Order: sequence, then C-alpha cells, then structure tokens
Amino acid sequence: MSSVHRPSSRSIRPAWRLGVALLVAAAAGCTPTDAVVGPETEVPEIGTVRVLPESAQVTVGQRIRLSVDVRDNQGRWLPNERITWSSSNTGVATVDDSGAVQLVGTGLVEIRATTRGNKGATARVAAAPVPVATVRVSPSSTSLQAGQTLTLSATTLSAADSLLPGRTVTWTSSNTTVATVDAAGTVTARVAGSATITATSEGVAGTAALAVTALPAPGAVSTLAATATSDTTVTLAFTDAGNGLGGPASYLVRLAAGTSISWASAAAPVRGTCASAVTASALGGAVSCTIRGLSASTAYRFLVMAYRGTVGTDAVYGGVSNTASATTAQAAVATVTLSPASASVVAGQGTTLAATARDAAGTVLTGRTVTWSSLNTAVATVSTSGVVTGVAAGSTTIRATVGGIAGNATVTVTAPPAPTVASVSVDPRSAAVVIGQTVTLAATARDAGGAVMAGQTATWSSLSPGVATVSSAGVVTGVAAGTATIRASIAGITSDASVTVSAAPTAAGFANEPAGFIALGQWNNATTFDVNGWYDDGNPSGWGGKTIVTSGYAGTPRIGGSRVTQTLYRGGVEGGHDAGRIQFDLPANTNELFFAAEVQFKADYPTSTSSGGNKQFFVTFSGGGRYFINMDEGLANGRWGVYVGSSPLADSNIPVVYGQWVKVEWYLNRNTGNGDGVMRLWIDGVLALNLTNLTFPTGTMRMAYDDGSNNGNHLVEGDTRSIRYVHGATVDAYRWTSALYVSTRQP
Repeated sequence: MSSVHRPSSRSIRPAWRLGVALLVAAAAGCTPTDAVVGPETEVPEIGTVRVLPESAQVTVGQRIRLSVDVRDNQGRWLPNERITWSSSNTGVATVDDSGAVQLVGTGLVEIRATTRGNKGATARVAAAPVPVATVRVSPSSTSLQAGQTLTLSATTLSAADSLLPGRTVTWTSSNTTVATVDAAGTVTARVAGSATITATSEGVAGTAALAVTALPAPGAVSTLAATATSDTTVTLAFTDAGNGLGGPASYLVRLAAGTSISWASAAAPVRGTCASAVTASALGGAVSCTIRGLSASTAYRFLVMAYRGTVGTDAVYGGVSNTASATTAQAAVATVTLSPASASVVAGQGTTLAATARDAAGTVLTGRTVTWSSLNTAVATVSTSGVVTGVAAGSTTIRATVGGIAGNATVTVTAPPAPTVASVSVDPRSAAVVIGQTVTLAATARDAGGAVMAGQTATWSSLSPGVATVSSAGVVTGVAAGTATIRASIAGITSDASVTVSAAPTAAGFANEPAGFIALGQWNNATTFDVNGWYDDGNPSGWGGKTIVTSGYAGTPRIGGSRVTQTLYRGGVEGGHDAGRIQFDLPANTNELFFAAEVQFKADYPTSTSSGGNKQFFVTFSGGGRYFINMDEGLANGRWGVYVGSSPLADSNIPVVYGQWVKVEWYLNRNTGNGDGVMRLWIDGVLALNLTNLTFPTGTMRMAYDDGSNNGNHLVEGDTRSIRYVHGATVDAYRWTSALYVSTRQP
C-alpha cells in the first residue's frame, strides 16, 4: 500500500506552514531552532531520509504510526516533501498514506517511505501473536472406570477473552498411576484414584479434575464351542460374559493338544485372530475368533477367560470358560511324488515304487490310502502295494493317486535275456545194455533257479565209442562189452551217464533136453522166424491183446532188437498191477515140457523178501494152479526158489549169480491125476533141483516168461500204470532174458 503526500504552498499561509513544520519537526524529533527550508527557498537536493522509529515490535491487531525525517545535504529539515508509503508483506502489515501501520498477521515486515528522487528509508516491524491469557479445559471434571478413555479439549483465550486458535497445548497428568494423558488430550484411566489433568499453552495452564473408579469383573463364558475346522484351523464362538457392567469384556484364548487342558499349562495361540485379545462388540454379543497354524489330524481342547482392563497392569478377570474340543481335518494332499521317478524292469520280474504325499507346505502326509494303476497293463502291472511287474517290452506310466491327487513314474520294461543253462542232468545216470541193443538217454537243462529249460538241444558224445555209441537223439547202442561214459552237452554245460555193455549169449543147445523132444518155439539172437508162438498176455491195454512179440513196445521199449528182453525196476517206485508177460501156448494134451532161457541180473541188482516180488518163469494149467520159479519170495536174499501153487519148496533154495549170463533149464513131466509127476531144474547145466512124486493140476499147460506178477514189476519203463518197487532199493534194477526156448514130446 502506498500514498503520496504533497502540501500546497499556495493554500498554506506562511504562519500556518510554520506551525505544520514545527509539528512535523516535533514529530521528527526536531526543535524550533532547526533550520527549515521554507517554500520561498529554492528546492534543495535531498540528502537523507529516515523512518522513525526504525524498528518496532507490535502485537498482531495493534496499530502504530511511523514518521519521516527528510533533510538536505546541509542537514536542514525538509518538511514539505511528498512521501509514498509501502509494505513488503501486506499479509503481516498494511500502511496508509499517513504512515499508520495496521498489524494483521504475525511475522516480520518492512515499511518503506519513498520521496523525491526515489530517496527513501525503511522501518522493520515485527508482528507478535496475541499472548495467551487463559487456558480453559473441558470438561473441567469427569469420572472414568479403569480402562476407559476420554479426550479432553483445551481452549486458549487472550486477555480480551478472545479465542486464540492454533496455539500449542501440552498435556500432563498429576498421577500417571491413576490416569495418563497423551499429546492429543486423550485420558486413559488406569486404576481407581484421582488425578488432575493439566493443559498448558505459552506458560498459561488450565486443569480438569479426574476421578477413576475400579472396573467390574466380567463373568465366565459357558457357551464356548468349536464351530468350524480345517486341517490347520479351528474357529471358536461364544457369547460375551460382561455381566452388563462396564461394557463388553475382552478375552484370552488357550489351547492344548490331546484330550485334557488346564489354564495354567495351556498355550496361547500364535497365529490367527485368537492370538491377540478378542473383544466383544457389545455386551452379551456374539464373539468369534480363529486359531491358525494347527497340526492336521490332531485333537485339541480350548478355553477362554474374560477380562477388563490392561493385561499385566489393571486387568480384572472372570472365571475360566467351559472346555471346547475339536479335531483338525486331514491335511489336503497337494502333491504326490513317486520314487524312483523312473525305473527299468525285466519282463517277468518286479520292482517296487514308493508314493509320498505332501501338503501345500511340503509336509509329508502319512497314513493315506494310495491307489496304484498302470496306464498300459500290457507292458506292466502294479499291485496295491506298488510292486510293478514287467509284462512285455515297452514303456508305461505307473500312477499313484492319494486324495484325488496323482503322481506318475515312468517304467521301462525290457525283454528278459535268454536264459542261461546252469546245469544239465542225464536220465538215467546209469544204464546197462547188451551188445547190439539200445537204451535211450534224456538230457534236461536247468537254469540257475533249477527251472527246466524247454527246447534245449543236447549234443551227445561217447567217451568210449568202442564200447557204446550214441546218436544225436541220445540213443545208446552197445558195441562191445565194457563201460562207456555217455556225455550230454548243452550250452557248454555237460553231464555224464555210465552205460555198461554186456555180450548176449548165443544159443548153444540144451544138454538136458530129453531125447525125442520137438522144439515148439525159440526166441534168440540168431533166429526170427520161430517167435510166432510167443505173445504178451499180461498187459493187453499197453500192447493190445496177444500181440506177437517181434519188434518191441511202440513207446519206450525195453525189448532189444537182438531178441533180448530188458526189464527195468525203477528204484523207489511202488504200485500194484499186472506186469508184462511173454507167453507160449502149448498144444493140448501136452504132459512133458522142456523150457530154457539165458538170464542175467545187473551186478547191483537189489533183492527183495516181500511177497509177490520178482517172479521169473511160470507153467500154468487151464484147470487151475501153477508152478513158477521165483526170486527171493519167502527165501533169503539172492536166492531162487520153486513154488508149487503159492508155497515154496523148502529145499529149492538156489543161489543167484549177478553180473553174468546164467542158463536156466526146466523139465516137467506130469501124469494127470497121479502123484508121480517129475520136475527138474538146471542152472548152467548143473542139476539144482530134482522133484518126484508130484501131483500136477489138470488142463492144458501154458508156458510163460513173466517179468513180474499180479503185484509185480512192469516190463516197460514209462508204463502209465503204477510199478511196484524192489523193496529197499534205491537204484534202478536191470534184468535181461534171452534165448527163450520151449519144446515138448507130443503124445
């Protein structure tokens, strides 16, 4: 703000002008004796300008007047100069054209007076706020319960009782044990008692009286319950037990895993809204909070306790609540991993996978049900316990599912390697054969586990080809008397069998054949035309009824091509059925009979003392009854005996020779109905038995070479019928018969 003051010389009388000059001079501190340049004087050059006072401190709202002292270069006062006034900050002070300054705001301002030639000067004016004269606190007195709060207000006033807003107020309590007050004037009641709350501004204080009463204790919660659970959380709910006094209560929560809980030993929650104090929104209102971070599949017990006030200082407590219980759910499965994640297995073999379920936090979940499946069962299958079995070469995915979440593993199945031969066995391990005769051996390959390996072909060789040869099929042929080792080789693995070869006897005539006898049938090494009277009679199901014995059994024959019958008694086998029998029907009315044969028992042939064992030669009669030469029935081991009917003759205890051919000759002469019959037996041409006065049965005679009896041993190895073993035997027993001969004297 500025103004211009220019007095008019024409309108002022000299005497009046002198008076004004004196007034200005007086105002400027001049005296009447100071030189004054009047209007009649030439206008001098301005030398100095001063604003008086040069500085001042004034309260906002007050008004002051400034004056100007203008002098020329000789120091003479120039009262009639035109003055222009201005303020550097009209927000702090304004100035009118008379130099009157009005303070409108706090701060520092410069008031400038400018005259001719832009000569001028300034005064610095500091505007101070109106001082506080009174502080008034509202309410001036109040009462609170411990724990309650109240915000007080402080009003600052000037001496004129005007409001002084924006002044700084400091709050204090005379007794912070009873009540505290913060910088905003909020009072917190602590414990019962009294305190003075003071508000101070610019050294002026105002007070309020406060009375604090004790809090009423809340009640005990009786409605605590667990209302919701998950695998890691439990939500509790109950009704406020504030007793209708002092507002709703706050609550502490405690928990314990298991089936029992006490407040003293229980733990406070560390996660969830139950971890901090829970306050009801209204007296008797519903309260709830959630505990987090619990263990899955775990039983918990819970308690709450109501309180008012501040825990650790002025809190008052209610009783312990009822107990609530809850069991957290199983943790949800987040991932399933299989170990190993990839595996290889040979077809036919197995490998085991393991499935591990984890929750979202990576914690392993135990006790969960795992469902296993193979996405390609043609390649591999999997059991309910995770055992994978290879089926065929290829690759498949094995899947384990837990709680609806699946994990996969890749299983590659490779074809099994070709089985390796670990052992070879030859059956039988020992055999006997007559020169020119054959016996068939069989080779069996087994793997390391003892399993038979089918389809393996053996390479056969004889280590003594001069004694016996062997074909590619394992058929051994006797060449010369002796013992040969026959070897079977499969995949470099060998096994041996021992084959004993013996010479077959040749027919050399029968010195004890009565003169005049006519040969009816002969079966030996040299002839084939004279066997037509012999046929099998004891095993019609195997050979067919009365099949002529010329080439042997169609299966696995033990009748050699050299007209030698071979009988094998398997060691350790027992049964009961008819054996094979080579039989010759005699002409009707035949009364005299001569029979001869060559017989050999293997050197290790076992003997028997049981009934029905090892019958050799029979003569039967159509009218019933029989005579036979038997080995060991009812006699000492290693003996032959002659039986009439079923009774042995005590004096026919004839030793048996083993390991060589023995010629047996037998003569019978019957006189039907009379007791003067004759029976003679020669062994190797020596009369071993001479019986007379025998009574023979009636009827047509039949001559038989029997390799057993009705409870005896079979002629053919491999016969499907059961075979009676030679008692006590642990080895296979071989017996050979050759040069069968029968003759008679026709009546």
